[in-house]
Amino acid sequence: MDVPHAVTPATSASSLCFISKELILQEGHFAMKRLDPGTSLCAALLAGLVLCVLMAEALGGEVCYETLGCFTDDKPYSGTPQRPKAALPWTPKKIGARFLLFTPENPTKHQVIRADSIASIESSNFKTTRKTCIIIHGMADKAEDSWVSKMCNEIVTMDDVNCIGVDWRRGSGNIAIYVQAANNARLVGAVVAHFLKIIQENINSSYSGSSIHLIGHSLGAHAAGETGKRYSGIWKITALVDILACNHLRAIHYYTASIRHPGGFLAYPCDSYKAFKEGSCFPCPAPGCPLMGYFSNSSHSVTSPQSYYLHTSTKLNGHPSWRYKLSVTLRGTSGIQGALQAVVHSEEGVVEECDALTGDFFPGNIYSSFLDVDFEVISVTRVTFSWSLSHFNLFQHTLGAARIDFQRGRDGNISSFCTDGTVPEHVIQTLLPC
Repeated sequence: MDVPHAVTPATSASSLCFISKELILQEGHFAMKRLDPGTSLCAALLAGLVLCVLMAEALGGEVCYETLGCFTDDKPYSGTPQRPKAALPWTPKKIGARFLLFTPENPTKHQVIRADSIASIESSNFKTTRKTCIIIHGMADKAEDSWVSKMCNEIVTMDDVNCIGVDWRRGSGNIAIYVQAANNARLVGAVVAHFLKIIQENINSSYSGSSIHLIGHSLGAHAAGETGKRYSGIWKITALVDILACNHLRAIHYYTASIRHPGGFLAYPCDSYKAFKEGSCFPCPAPGCPLMGYFSNSSHSVTSPQSYYLHTSTKLNGHPSWRYKLSVTLRGTSGIQGALQAVVHSEEGVVEECDALTGDFFPGNIYSSFLDVDFEVISVTRVTFSWSLSHFNLFQHTLGAARIDFQRGRDGNISSFCTDGTVPEHVIQTLLPC
C-alpha cells in the first residue's frame, strides 16, 4: 500500500518544514498541544512554524508515493488563471481507483483486476495479443453500471480488444471541490501508468504503450494525459470534451455511436461550413474522408492542416448521419414556379419527405439537394417524385422527372432512376433503376 514518504524533523526551526502543507499544519497542532505556551522554546517553535507555513506557501507542497512518484502543487497545477488554488491529490487508498475489465468473452459483466495482484490479471480474460482500451470517467461520475461499461460493451462487440473502465468515483468529487478532484485526476493517471508497467514487467515484457488507447472524459481526459506523461509510447489518447455546457455527455454519445456506426461520422475536408452546406466538398476526394470517433485512426492519414465538417442526427440517441446528393433532371413543356419533392425508398428504410426544392424550374435542367439521413442507405429500390405550384395551376401544367441520381458521399457512387412521361400537380411519379 502506498503511503506518503516519511519526513523526520530536526532541531532547527527551518527543519520543521514538512513536504506537505497539510502535514505542517498537523504538526503545528501537535506541537501546541504538548508544549507550555509560556515557554521560550514553544514561542521559538511557533515562530519557526509560521515561517515554515510562509515558506511552504511560497515554495509549494509535494507528496510522494513509492510506486507512483511525486506530486507538487507548483505551476501549472496552481497559481494560474485556470487553477488559482493549490491542492495535492488524495492518497491512492482514499481515491480507491478500480480496474473493470471487459473483453469479447465477457462483454457485459466486468472482471475486477488489480495491479497489486498479478493473479487477478492472469486469471482474467485479459490477453496481451489484443490492444487495450482504457476508459477514464470524469468528475462526479463512475465506471461501473454507467456510460463507461456501455462504451466498453460496444467496443468489445465491434473490436477484438481488452477494454478497462477505471472507476475512481470516490476521488472524482463534485463541482464544489473541483480543484481537489482535478488534482486527484493526476494521481489516477499515475495509477493507470503504474498498472501498465506491472503488465509489461510481470505479464508480457513486449506489451508496450503502442498497444494502449486511452479514452478520457472531462477530468478523465486530464488523467489520461498524466498517464501518457508517465508511460511513454501510448498509441492514442482520446479526450472527450463537451463544448456545449447544456449537455455534458454529448461527446460521450457521439463517440459511443461511432463504434457501431463509423460511417455515420464521415468528415468532409472543406474550407468553410458554408461551402460544406452548399455541397462544394461533396463527395469525398479520392483518398477518402477521415472518420470521427473510435475508428478515426484506421480510416485516413492527415498530413497537413485541414478543416473537416460533418452533420450529426438531430435524434437524441441516434447521432450518426450519412450524407447523400439527389439530382433531378426535369421533363415537361414549360417552366414552373413552385416546389419539387422526392422520396427515396430503400431496403434499409424510407428517407422521409426530403426538404422540397423551391424556386423556378425548367424542363431539361438538373436540380440538386443534399440529404442528411440518420441511417445508412445501401440498396435503393425506387424514388418517387411530385411537384407543386406556388400559385393556381391555371394552364394545367404537367411535369416529370426524367432521371433522378442518388449519389453516396463516401465514395461518390451513383444510383440512377428513370421513367417516361409527366404527371399533373400533386400526383406521385415512380422512378425505377435505369
